[in-house]
Amino acid sequence: PLNPDWLYVRTASMVRKIYIRGGSGVGAFRKVYGGQQRRGTCTNVFCKSSGKIARYVLQQLEEMGLVEQAEDGGRVITKEGQRELDTVAVQAAEVEEQEDE
Repeated sequence: PLNPDWLYVRTASMVRKIYIRGGSGVGAFRKVYGGQQRRGTCTNVFCKSSGKIARYVLQQLEEMGLVEQAEDGGRVITKEGQRELDTVAVQAAEVEEQEDE
């Protein structure tokens, strides 16, 4: 990746996806962040992304207490995680509102 902060961007994206639609696991994120595998002269074929990155990010979010494992598989947002994300969203909206003026 060209962006040196790509892991933070991916983490923010994953926690947002869990916030919006809980129950997503490593396999779902592999599918979401997958892309085209270029095979030279053959046609391109969809390929899933790496599972290590998704697994690592989810484990770190669990250690931070933002997400927890769901009973039926995948991860769901915790109450503390929901509060944190709501706080960040309000702060981002305030900054955007100030820039518009």
